Amino acid sequence: MANPRKGVIDDFNDIPKAPSSNKARLPGPNRVASSSRSTSSTGVEEDTSTQFSESSSVQTQQTGTSSRLLINEGIAYHKQGQYSMALKSFFSALKSQMIDRSKDHPFLANTLANIGSTYLRQGCHQQASAALHEAMGMMQRLRKHCKTKKEMSELKLSGVLNNLGTVYFLEGDNKASMEYYREALKDSNAFGVSKKEVCNALHNIGRLHALQHEWGVAISVLNESLRMEKELYGNHSMAAVDTLNLIGFVHFSTKSYDAATVVFAEALSIVHFNCGLVHEKVATSLLNVGTVLEYQGRLDEAIHTFSTARDVFERIGVDRDHRGARIACESITKIRAVLNESDEQKESGGLRKETKQIEGIQDENTEFRQEPENWQEDDSSIVDSRDLESLSSEDMRLVHL
Repeated sequence: MANPRKGVIDDFNDIPKAPSSNKARLPGPNRVASSSRSTSSTGVEEDTSTQFSESSSVQTQQTGTSSRLLINEGIAYHKQGQYSMALKSFFSALKSQMIDRSKDHPFLANTLANIGSTYLRQGCHQQASAALHEAMGMMQRLRKHCKTKKEMSELKLSGVLNNLGTVYFLEGDNKASMEYYREALKDSNAFGVSKKEVCNALHNIGRLHALQHEWGVAISVLNESLRMEKELYGNHSMAAVDTLNLIGFVHFSTKSYDAATVVFAEALSIVHFNCGLVHEKVATSLLNVGTVLEYQGRLDEAIHTFSTARDVFERIGVDRDHRGARIACESITKIRAVLNESDEQKESGGLRKETKQIEGIQDENTEFRQEPENWQEDDSSIVDSRDLESLSSEDMRLVHL
């Protein structure tokens, strides 16, 4: 996902395309018999949530205890951001099963999916692609021998497809990315897997449509993702914040400022509810709200909002070069200049329209403070996929064995 969150963005193309805070939702590591979240389409940790996939108890029994411990160890490292150590554990688990390597097995497929998710988190796209493609091929072959729909659904293919979509997105191939995201959604719907995976796929598809400025389709898909997120996690869950910010961005881009204000205010309310007032996410949400207020010409409200954001950044102790803090200070300075000029013009009797003054400043420098950070990665090749925050979502999901 990726670090979509930067500052105010005038064009979606300004959004950073890094895997760490991408909220392209990535699934998380898969674990056998795990009770973690199971949303393969989101690979990020729960802020944005990472997903893990579970394997059946039969598969768990067939897998050696040492291998299961290695997988769980790898997932723990992954959650801590120690990706090199996670890969070491995953490869050790894979090696322990190499005696039967010529034969496809769910354990091997899930382990490969976890390796691909971890490489994706590291930004090693080529290695991630190779591991994920191998996992995908193995899962597809295994499914051909499944006798029931339930057996087929236990192979979390949708999470792998979602992560492959993110790989192609980060490589700049939006067409291939969309194809994999759509396949992930199709697979999730076909096999009745976790709604979390459906949510992740919808989020990623909507974000890609927004990137391509296909606003109508984007808003429709993102609203469906938001509806499902609220149904799954509740109205005050952080899981909905990234989608809300994307929806707000679409409204802002189509100059539906009133709608954008409502959506960004909702995101701010959720972040405040979960994180308290003194938190970077709160400051970032305030920047988004302030930006829309500024465009609406509500300058007094905008400067108050930006000032609050600046104060939060200061209390957090961020550096002066921090993008969000810098944007807050620059916005305050510009609005004050506009207000001062307006006062001078009133005194001289030559008042120009306030809205034009605002537009003149913002057209030069408009960034959206909160870039939809989530690429929902699927780290759920094996067990639970939605917990890795979106390589937006920056958090991919690994698979738990």
